[in-house]
Amino acid sequence: MSESQFDGTKFRLSQPESFNNKNLKLQGWLKKKSPAILKGWQKRFFMLIENEGYKLVYFDDDKTNSKPKGAFELSNNIFIEQAGEEEFTIRFPGRNLELKAKSEDERQKWVETIEFCKSIWKNSQRKYLSVDLNDNDLSKSKGSTHKKVDLQTTQIVQIEKEKIENQRFQGQKEIQKKSIILSSQFEDSQILEFLGLQQLNQNSKLKSRTIFGSLSKRSKTKMKIYKQKWFILISSKPLFPDIQEDEEILQQQDINLELDTLVYINQKVNEKLIKRKAYIKLQNCKEIIIKNMQKSSDHGFIFKLNMGDQIYSLMANSENDRMRWQHALNESMNTCKEINNKLNLNILKNINPIIRIYDMESSLPIRRQKIKEKLQNDIERIELEQSINDQNRYLNLQDLLCYLKLISQDMIKSIEGCLVKDPQRQDIIQEYIEIHHEKVCQNISEYWNINNKYLSINELKELVTWLFDYQQLIIKYIKDDRIQQGINTLLQICISRWKTQSEKKIVTQFEQCQTIQAKNTIKTTCVFELFDIVQEIERLINLKLKSYLKNNDLFKIIKSVLWYYLEQLYDSVEEQTENQEFLIGVCNDVEIVKEIANRIESIAEMLEENKIQEKIKQKILQKYNEVLEFVEQQIYNLTLNELTQSFQVSFFEIEIRSRILELFEGNVQLIKLTEQTQQTLVDKLIQTLTYHYFNIFLNELDKVNSYKRKQIESKIKQDKQVVSEFLKNYHGSNSKLETFDLMIQLLNCEKDSEYVQAFRGLKYQFGRCFTVNTVKVIIGHLRTRKSEINQNSLELFDQLIKNIDDEQENGESTQDLKSQLMEFGQNQFEPLVLQKQDSNSSRTSKTSMSKSKVNIEELISKSQAQSVQLDNMSISEGYVYKKKAKQQKLVKKWDHRYVRIRKGYIYWYVDEKSWKCQNKLNVQDILEVEGKQNKQNKFILKMKGGKIYEFKVDTQEEKNMWMNGIMNEKRQQEDVFNSKIEAQQVQTSSLNVLIKNYDEEIITNNNNNNNNNNNNNNNNNNNNKFNNQQRKTTLIIQQKEYPLELGQTNLKIKKTSNCWTSLMVCLGLSKC
Repeated sequence: MSESQFDGTKFRLSQPESFNNKNLKLQGWLKKKSPAILKGWQKRFFMLIENEGYKLVYFDDDKTNSKPKGAFELSNNIFIEQAGEEEFTIRFPGRNLELKAKSEDERQKWVETIEFCKSIWKNSQRKYLSVDLNDNDLSKSKGSTHKKVDLQTTQIVQIEKEKIENQRFQGQKEIQKKSIILSSQFEDSQILEFLGLQQLNQNSKLKSRTIFGSLSKRSKTKMKIYKQKWFILISSKPLFPDIQEDEEILQQQDINLELDTLVYINQKVNEKLIKRKAYIKLQNCKEIIIKNMQKSSDHGFIFKLNMGDQIYSLMANSENDRMRWQHALNESMNTCKEINNKLNLNILKNINPIIRIYDMESSLPIRRQKIKEKLQNDIERIELEQSINDQNRYLNLQDLLCYLKLISQDMIKSIEGCLVKDPQRQDIIQEYIEIHHEKVCQNISEYWNINNKYLSINELKELVTWLFDYQQLIIKYIKDDRIQQGINTLLQICISRWKTQSEKKIVTQFEQCQTIQAKNTIKTTCVFELFDIVQEIERLINLKLKSYLKNNDLFKIIKSVLWYYLEQLYDSVEEQTENQEFLIGVCNDVEIVKEIANRIESIAEMLEENKIQEKIKQKILQKYNEVLEFVEQQIYNLTLNELTQSFQVSFFEIEIRSRILELFEGNVQLIKLTEQTQQTLVDKLIQTLTYHYFNIFLNELDKVNSYKRKQIESKIKQDKQVVSEFLKNYHGSNSKLETFDLMIQLLNCEKDSEYVQAFRGLKYQFGRCFTVNTVKVIIGHLRTRKSEINQNSLELFDQLIKNIDDEQENGESTQDLKSQLMEFGQNQFEPLVLQKQDSNSSRTSKTSMSKSKVNIEELISKSQAQSVQLDNMSISEGYVYKKKAKQQKLVKKWDHRYVRIRKGYIYWYVDEKSWKCQNKLNVQDILEVEGKQNKQNKFILKMKGGKIYEFKVDTQEEKNMWMNGIMNEKRQQEDVFNSKIEAQQVQTSSLNVLIKNYDEEIITNNNNNNNNNNNNNNNNNNNNKFNNQQRKTTLIIQQKEYPLELGQTNLKIKKTSNCWTSLMVCLGLSKC
């Protein structure tokens, strides 16, 4: 090994020939790794000085008055290790110093210099004075003593730093003078090309919004050192109107640089590389300060940008340049203030050209005339673009509305541009109202006057929807009662015409009585027309015009159309009693009618009609079932009139299966009725069958003996089994088989009590057809037991029948009462449940139910009041747990903090006695306040920018109150901002109406006719109810008019020629 090589080092260096004392005075910034676990790398200023050898001294900063933080002796017992491209480690006795340079070249320079200092170190005892003046003892520690810096080293360091600072200051003054005098080293064309703005000079719109050039920017150091940069500013509005003045707002997507942001760029001297440096957002600039250069030692023309937290000092080459930059920056700052306004308005138009026109003249009439000409020219430009002229203006509604929409949008953009001015330009807003708004109202009114008679309902809805949207557009800026009047009038006309057209459609459909095949069943076209009518009114209500609709009047019209349909349906059914296909379609329409009822009920809920009225769905189904019962009877008459011929035989010749049930099944399957209608026909069939069956049974009881009694009983059991299987196929109830059991019971009666039980059951089965005479006929036929029947028994039976008749007369029977009081719609969907109760029990139950109802309502009202009260409560200050940020989660995740909500901000403190808050949040920056999922006592605040704050409280009620408090404060702040916009009232007279109601006389006449029709309908409905009661297929017969009784031999039905007519007479459906 050569002598120039060092033992014990990780690498070996030859002594550099270029090193001398000047080279060894090395200084600069390095990053030092702290020995603490969490501190990481720290930026420090290092200096290499000579003091009885060489020392490596470091500071917090490079200021001249700063004291050294520590010093390391570069002795022979140190080692240097390199790691990566920039890091290296110096191993001292008792301490490893890990350092990082900016680049590999800089690291190599430090390593070589330290190695050279190590090689010339003299092996002698080190003596030094401590920085601590109270301790003059020599430090003999051989460990890590770099924190104790001796006084001599400190003094040498201060001297060296002052020398270097003086040299730097003198050199910088020379550079500053040259930078002012010499031409710019930046080439504008090259940088513009780099930024993608090479076509700037050809684009006058962009050129008027741009300023660029070289300025000198003061560095952040204490010394006043100005370095030349290349600056550019592009604004959303024109900065220099003399180049081009337009009314557009440049959008961010139109340019690749940030708008209204001062961008400065560095260019390396010896390279062509251009690097974007930094941005200065003028939105944050508070003011521009012009420095008085007569009182300054600086060379140049300086102006400052006060950003609040820091100040940027810039220097121009001439006073003209400074004034030009000052003007552009002021314009851009005003633009930022207007675009980022507190009213949260989206500014889309530059109103400055219009303001200049208006402010140019001092005379008010002249300036108003000029602004009027300007606004008229804007309207004419829109007309030209949309090809609108006096000949075609009112021909097409869509073209007119599109043209008026552009005018209204231009007006709103201009009004919003005036509102963000400081002060607000209410004078120009008034000009726009008088020109643009009146233009819109005039065109709407003229179009209506010309075309009101020819507009369809869809066109009316389109016009009223456009007016509603227009009102919502201007509602914050203009108050004009004519718009609301126009909407109300159009809706009234639209609904009136809808009613008239709907009734015409209904009449047309019923006149045709057409049917269609739908899902293998026959349905009428009328019900589909009604479905379309209901859908049309749904679309009208869903036009977001609910607040303008008079709910009561509208719903009355809807119901009148529906009742009109049912009346026409009833009339058509009466006229088409022989049209079996149409009648079948009416029966099969029940599912569609049910869907229509659901839709009508939803309309009632939307119009909030169900709060004061009964369920409309139930009423509709009641009305429809009144018609349906009559239709089902007509179908029964048309399809099953042959069945009665099967009963013109003796008792043992009756063939229920082959001649009655199979014929019925064939007819029902042929006409493809719905299951519900089939069930109704089955009920009618069983009623008819049991009536005739029992009547023939009575005739067979004459001179019955024990053998014949057994045969009859066997026959009844067989027929009962046949009917039971038939009912199973049609899902009928076995309760209908009770008549067969009663006949068997009657054959085997021996005691009066058994007779009473049998007679009671038969009386309930057949109603008023089963009388005292019927009882006498039965007893007369049963001769073998006649001697056992005394007068007391006959009086007992007579009293039984009369009591049951009285029950049925008072409406307390089961079978007959059910047939009379069956509510409309219950027969098909919701059967009415009737229960017998004596008077005392009924009174008791009613009283108890009323009491319980009151108690329940009280409890509900109390609970609702408590819940509402809790929902409205809020908290404005108190203790909560705030979740720490991720980097702060060392020991615990939550901090206990005292929170206050004050004047639009949320502050939190260490405790309630703290005078300085730890942080604050602006409630306007809160996007959402929501409770955390699956965590009942936690809530989060989602802020603009994506940041989330999480809080925790003790209970769910407390969480809800905190959320209410934050949302209440947010709403209050929003109300403050919104209250700054005051809408201007448009003065109108009673004669100045936007939409005239030309249909008013027609509507009045229709209303009068409707009132008369409603009265007639009420009378007709009462008559129809009475007639329907007569048409029902029941066994009730009024004895005065129809004296027919079961068991009589001289029946009037024998005088009729038609067997089915005889049956109808028996059932009370027609007269003799």
